[in-house]
This record gives sequence, structure tokens and C-alpha cells, in this order.
Amino acid sequence: MTLPWRAVANASAAAASALDDAFKVAIPGSGPHMVRAGLEFTMHRLAGAERQLDAIDRYVAPPDCGERAEIAAMRGDIAFYGGQYSQALAHYDHADALVPNAASGMAGQAQARLASTT
Repeated sequence: MTLPWRAVANASAAAASALDDAFKVAIPGSGPHMVRAGLEFTMHRLAGAERQLDAIDRYVAPPDCGERAEIAAMRGDIAFYGGQYSQALAHYDHADALVPNAASGMAGQAQARLASTT
């Protein structure tokens, strides 16, 4: 089922507003950065998603292994959609090293794209 564009836009705006509220009450240097990164990525705001991931890198308490794998996989997705297939593959490999099969499906696509461009 495909949602009408207006419904998608309204849902995205509501999600962004809820995230703004969450950041207002979060301790400085923390907050729902991963959720915001996912929203930014979904809206094709790749630079915004990258900024959110960078904020997580600056956390005093580093994320757990599973979240680090998710971050690496999302960085791979960002590179993939930017046409940087070698970089995407490196991120996917890093995600899979942290948590086996965390990004294997996308890694295969990056390998295929990389092979077709060389």
C-alpha cells in the first residue's frame, strides 16, 4: 500500500516535531540521534543523517556493539546512495564484523555496483 504524499509529509513533520521535543529535554550531548538519523535518511537528507551519526560518535559513553553495527550499516547506506560503492562496502564490512550479517544484503549490492563500474 502506498500512502498519499500528503500523509507521508504529515507523518514526517509529526516525527520531526516529536524529535525536536525530545532533544529539548535531553541531557546535552545525548538524545535520540539514531532515530533522527533514520528519519533524515528516510527523507533522503543524507547529510543530515550523517550529522546525527557524527553526534553519536561524540557521546561520552560509546554505544553498544549492536548500535555501532547499525551506525556502520547506515553509513554504508549513505555512501551507497551517494554512489561511493567502495566506501559503502567498507562500512558494511565493518558492520558485519561487529555483528555478523548486520549488513550482508546491502554489501552484496555494493559489490555488484562496484563491479559494474570498474
